Amino acid sequence: MENKIRSKSIVHMNAWRLHDYGGIGAMRLEEISCPTPKKGEVLVRLLAAATNPFDWYMAEGMIAKWEINLPITFGRDGAGIVEELGEGVTEFKVGEAVYGQADPAEDGTFAEYAVFRADRLMRKPESLSFAEASALPNTLYAAWNALFSTKTGMDLQPGQSVLIHGAGGGIGSLALQLAKWRGAHVIAVAAPKHENLLRDLGADQFIDYTHQRFEEEVIDRVDGVVDTICAEPASKSYSILKPGGMYVSLLRTPDQNEAKAKGVRAILTFGPDSYPATNEIEAAVAAGAVRPIVDKVYPLAQAPTALIELKTGNGIGKIVLKINESI
Repeated sequence: MENKIRSKSIVHMNAWRLHDYGGIGAMRLEEISCPTPKKGEVLVRLLAAATNPFDWYMAEGMIAKWEINLPITFGRDGAGIVEELGEGVTEFKVGEAVYGQADPAEDGTFAEYAVFRADRLMRKPESLSFAEASALPNTLYAAWNALFSTKTGMDLQPGQSVLIHGAGGGIGSLALQLAKWRGAHVIAVAAPKHENLLRDLGADQFIDYTHQRFEEEVIDRVDGVVDTICAEPASKSYSILKPGGMYVSLLRTPDQNEAKAKGVRAILTFGPDSYPATNEIEAAVAAGAVRPIVDKVYPLAQAPTALIELKTGNGIGKIVLKINESI
């Protein structure tokens, strides 16, 4: 099969662009050239794209880890149909339904087309809509790494126990499901509005942080704590860990001296560290290990509105952009 199969009519596309760090209000919907996949890349005709905090962080110039050259297209997560294969790509076929994560330093998914590295692209199972599939990559990589990495995670094993702070969020809700899939006992800490959902997803115990102190509610010490929000001092989480237990932070680098003094371990996890596990993650999703929670769907033209709502943090689940009416 030839790589260059794109229709000659596909030359330009609409995309939300950032030209300066002026916040969400500085976003511009523009017509730009459709990208061309390079060696090892895949061009996808997008049907849905998920929003992430990364998007408004970028709009406000808060992303220091990556050197981003402006202008750039917003968005990291997307789902759609394979349109064109770059040189050397043999694992995908034109016309396949896929989802994946774009490089954070390159043009993203708030557009009609986007380029993905083939090794960060996964086949969409029929059980998921395009909107649901688009909601997975960023949060799923983070949750997977926090739980299962032997280097920057807790290396969760069947029969172990884990407490998840922020279990009602995008990463936390997937971490809960993955932990149950692995056969762990899960304690979910979240706001009361999340209780029914988290119990439905399998939480063995729910703690309402607005009225309960988690460190007083945990009866038996746990093997690990996954902290997706870092709203409480890490020392409180250390107090409920078993000797040698692991505290995994998704936001702040833990104080190693403090953790060592408490007889526990602590680490900052990083979602992209789980990129090598993409094939394993794809298989887990196909097997039904997780169910993405989509809160709202906006049309692509309302991307700024979606990011403003995301920034308020009042939703339950992911906010997704609809790029095609068929999703």
